[in-house]
Amino acid sequence: MQKASDSAPALASFSLDALPVINHFLEPLDLSTVLEAYLPPPHPRRRVPPVQAIGLLLRNLLLSREPLYGIGAWASRFEPSLLGLPPEGSGLLNDDQVGRALDDLFDADRSSLILRIVVTAVREFHLSLRRFHNDSTTVSFQGEYREADGRRVRKKPTLRITFGHNKDHRPDLKQLLWSLTVTADGAVPVHYQALDGNTTDDQTHIATWNLLRAIAGRATFLYYLQKVDMCSWCPKSRVVNVLLPTIQVTLGARERARPGSTGRRRAGRRHRDPANRADRDAAGDRKNSLER
Repeated sequence: MQKASDSAPALASFSLDALPVINHFLEPLDLSTVLEAYLPPPHPRRRVPPVQAIGLLLRNLLLSREPLYGIGAWASRFEPSLLGLPPEGSGLLNDDQVGRALDDLFDADRSSLILRIVVTAVREFHLSLRRFHNDSTTVSFQGEYREADGRRVRKKPTLRITFGHNKDHRPDLKQLLWSLTVTADGAVPVHYQALDGNTTDDQTHIATWNLLRAIAGRATFLYYLQKVDMCSWCPKSRVVNVLLPTIQVTLGARERARPGSTGRRRAGRRHRDPANRADRDAAGDRKNSLER
């Protein structure tokens, strides 16, 4: 006679954590469809398709940042569908599966991929693109990293981990430079750059500005950044006017702002006219309040 307990259905317990909230914001972006357009189709010998592996890694980074060798054990705690996996998917995961998906992502046109995701986010979440904020930091590394010398890998450029101006005050460590731009509306990331460790901040803004113009579809927005000498990144086709705290960049001009100048003097006698004294005093008050 079979016991009643033997016929009882087996119970499985899964964790939810913040996955329902994360998926709520990922679904309007339709990441699976976007990734399928840029990543190769599933290989018969790979048990987890690249799209699923990258989606899983994204959720892991948002929740706990497990190392690759711990991805499978971490995923087994959650209901597979919340991770974008089939019911048996978490049992198929290992660091090799995720690592191969990252190789596929490296070979993809990542710039176009990220731009498409950002444009979709702007449209779906009705983000205002009137103001952007940019800042950068350094990522320090322990060790030599001799092979991280900027060589090309599979016809793709790579980054050079080397010494530079370390913002962690660790000049003894090699580094990379990380630049991030977010919207003033909700602090949503819209652009990032990972750059060689000896890159200075003033070399990043032209590329950032040009991409923000492509995202916004116009040049009439405000671009806020940390206090730097902007004239060092001003080529002959740009004139930079610095009016703290706003950086206003006018494109298409033919003259170059003199190094060390804020660009305001090039406007001519108007700034020396006593009639403009009130404007100058107001600008000075704003600058002093920022410095305090």
